[in-house]
Amino acid sequence: MLTRTLAIRLAGVLVILLLISFLTFSLVYLAPGDVVKNLLGTRPSTPEAIAQIRAQYHLDDPFLVRYLDWLWGCCAATSAPRSGCGNR
Repeated sequence: MLTRTLAIRLAGVLVILLLISFLTFSLVYLAPGDVVKNLLGTRPSTPEAIAQIRAQYHLDDPFLVRYLDWLWGCCAATSAPRSGCGNR
């Protein structure tokens, strides 16, 4: 009985953490402005440089692919001594 209750509570916590991570990623994804322009700053850029940055950071991937990649990176970052989430 106790193990069943603990399993249900743990499953609930995992679902809540997954929802919070999805909402957090969604808010960052929906933030105004272009990520590439923020990365380049005031430096002049060519269309080739912009395309290279988009390819390097997978910015043209669909939303769910980017979310799952980010989530996998965060999970891997917690199990291995690396720097924070999202670093490739």
